[in-house]
Amino acid sequence: MLQIIQKRIYAYAFSILVTLVSIVVLFLWGLNFGIDFRGGTLMEVRFALSPVPEVQTLGAALAPLDLKSLTIQPTAEGRSCFAIWLPMNQRTKAFWRNSKALTQR
Repeated sequence: MLQIIQKRIYAYAFSILVTLVSIVVLFLWGLNFGIDFRGGTLMEVRFALSPVPEVQTLGAALAPLDLKSLTIQPTAEGRSCFAIWLPMNQRTKAFWRNSKALTQR
């Protein structure tokens, strides 16, 4: 038979060690919050026509809008699909407020 009760001290030590390592890693690297917690706008843009623009071309096309912290990434669905994330700040709040006002007229 297994002597589980006699080995409980090793289990306690292992459990405490794993807990401490987890806490240290949490403080060193922090949590990687998704858009659910950070807020902002996530758009998935799909191009049906070819040639599909590059990420730099999309960034250059959106540059006149003066959107700070804009993130453009190709998605796993293929070359024709991009994810564009815009964090929520005062500028984007004003943009959405104005766009809602325009659609209500």
